[in-house]
Amino acid sequence: MGDLKVSMRALATANPSLYVTQAEAVVHYESLFDLQDGERDLYRRLLLDGPIRGRYIGMDSPQEAAETNQDKLVQRYLKFGRQVGSRAVRTAMDQAGLKPDDVGGLVVNSCT
Repeated sequence: MGDLKVSMRALATANPSLYVTQAEAVVHYESLFDLQDGERDLYRRLLLDGPIRGRYIGMDSPQEAAETNQDKLVQRYLKFGRQVGSRAVRTAMDQAGLKPDDVGGLVVNSCT
């Protein structure tokens, strides 16, 4: 198979621009959905009791959180995945002083 030479010259991350605190998420979910008391308590515990205080979300507005149309969800994922991914790649390439032709591979991780 030959000698395989791999090197990592840079590492970069990027996030969507919409940042929502966990407290804002609770208020928003409670306004969107008719939650029973037990459900409301569960969402509050899940969102407020952990160490996470907020998160970046690939949406144009928090109102999109209730979207269930699969075609729209896929389009949103593609839109923000491409924006965020290309921003991270450009940052890493700038850090490493590389041009696109210099790159032999790319490792990507995303979270839906």
